[in-house]
Amino acid sequence: MIAQVRDLVPCRTAYSVVCFGLAGAPHCAPSDAICEALRGSVQDRATARPPMWWCTHSNAADVGACKLQRADCQGFRSSLVARQPDLQDCYEAETATCFEIAGEPHCAPSGAICDASRARATARPGAKATACHARRVQPEPAAPAVPARPAAPMWWCTDSRSSDVGICKPTRGDCEAFRSSLLERRHDLSECHEVASAMCFEAGGPHCAPSREVCDALREASHQTAPCRARTLPAPTKK
Repeated sequence: MIAQVRDLVPCRTAYSVVCFGLAGAPHCAPSDAICEALRGSVQDRATARPPMWWCTHSNAADVGACKLQRADCQGFRSSLVARQPDLQDCYEAETATCFEIAGEPHCAPSGAICDASRARATARPGAKATACHARRVQPEPAAPAVPARPAAPMWWCTDSRSSDVGICKPTRGDCEAFRSSLLERRHDLSECHEVASAMCFEAGGPHCAPSREVCDALREASHQTAPCRARTLPAPTKK
């Protein structure tokens, strides 16, 4: 927390603080505003509710249902209210009692209504249902995290600001070795740094530099005719 709130002052003695109680323990702050903000955040966490079913039922018969959406509950009630006028207005319930047919849940606000609904459903030839059991609404599954794309491999390069001298190597160690071998003559060779794309020519293998100018100079010094082309390192092969 202190890494996120960098302006926290050190703890100090105060003659007057403002407190609220929670589970018999005082929680105190140096001002009314801070105390109310702290109390509000605690209250918000305490009053957070789990997802709820929307249910309706009859007091005169074992008829009723619980649905995930209020509109679905109201649609069920509307379809039966002419025959069962005492169906309750749709209300929220934390737990329903459900059976399944072919993986499809059928839920009711009580075990008795669930048993009655299950008996009616299994009266149809070939219908098989699981036993009734209490069930809470399952929260919507979080969207799967998109795996971060692996970073593309980078060249390690060094170059001189005063002349067309430089090189790019696939590993930092090779770049540092090249830099060390020339540093006495080229004091301004930059520290080895990462580059996504290098300029390379082929001469029994790639010879690469951090810019076209340095690549051309290296190619001419090597008496090669192959052109300099931009090149990225291939991604590592999966084992």
